Amino acid sequence: MQIRGHFQRNGPVNVEEHVLARPDRDQRAVLPDSEWADWDTNGDLLFARQGELFRIPAPQLRSPDLGLSTAIPLADFRPLTFTSRRTPPEAAAW
Repeated sequence: MQIRGHFQRNGPVNVEEHVLARPDRDQRAVLPDSEWADWDTNGDLLFARQGELFRIPAPQLRSPDLGLSTAIPLADFRPLTFTSRRTPPEAAAW
């Protein structure tokens, strides 16, 4: 993971990118504008980019582009917006 910047206008707090590397094959692939990435327990790669969640199945990670072209969209959160709410009185004091 590399942090490329902070506080992008109308974007994430941290501007990050993740790099996949296969040292045994001297391969590298960049997940640009990825806010999060992690490995599933079954070896799949999960990552979030620009409001969407993706999965790359473990077998696809062996392909020349490390599976980036076969990333499966899992969820699209882009239509969701923040709604400001008043704090309930019982939660306003500790």
